[in-house]
Amino acid sequence: MSRLSIRNVSKSYFSRKKSLLALSSANLDIGEGEFICLVGPSGCGKTTLLNMIAGLIKSDTGSISYDGEIISGPGPDRTVVFQDFALFPWLNVLHNVEFGLRFTGIPRRKRCQIALKNLKSVGLDNFTQARIHELSGGMKQRVAIARALALRPRVLLMDEPFAALDAMTREQLYADIQAICAGHGITVVFVTHNVREAVCLGDRVILFSSHPGRICGEFCIRLPRPRQINDPGVARLSSNITRALKLVSRTAEEKQDTQTSCILP
Repeated sequence: MSRLSIRNVSKSYFSRKKSLLALSSANLDIGEGEFICLVGPSGCGKTTLLNMIAGLIKSDTGSISYDGEIISGPGPDRTVVFQDFALFPWLNVLHNVEFGLRFTGIPRRKRCQIALKNLKSVGLDNFTQARIHELSGGMKQRVAIARALALRPRVLLMDEPFAALDAMTREQLYADIQAICAGHGITVVFVTHNVREAVCLGDRVILFSSHPGRICGEFCIRLPRPRQINDPGVARLSSNITRALKLVSRTAEEKQDTQTSCILP
């Protein structure tokens, strides 16, 4: 049975002069414990869909539900890890991870225990008193992941969380996030432009086309875990997916050119 169900979801953005259809008629089922990667060109609606699953924005049409209940807003069962870390610089590492727990009614001592456990899972249990400006980019993202996991979400939403990091840090986090997510048994929806990253991490890679954004295909990744970014199997599947994305992009461009030529005088 599908836990996360996306049905005929569309979203447009409006300005004074025009409207932009960012995502068109998206349909997707995601099972419990799956690691799903959304891949496609910039502006194809990946982050828009992620934000709708989080309940941060609403769709224009269709519905998104979890276990049969329509998602109508944010909730502790769905947490987000952003690309820019979104940490509080006036708090130390421990208090950043504790922050969301303050609103759950959990006593202070218990909050501290939960935060310490999650910091240990990302290898930062020796940095609890550090300030955010004292951390490297990779360490900041580990804090953000620990904070998201502290709430024990059923769905973890990740929006290009490793895009700003150097190659060595990313490779270490690829291994860490596979181990962490497997240990927690949670569902992950992961947005990325990096096809090889998607193959390294995902159980399925969902392809998006642009103008407007549409779900146009998927690849099931059956390579054994844990995976490394330079594994031959990862490289081979990445090449296949990249070719498919190029074909989709070329088809979309040709279709757009045809439509444009039809309306010219």
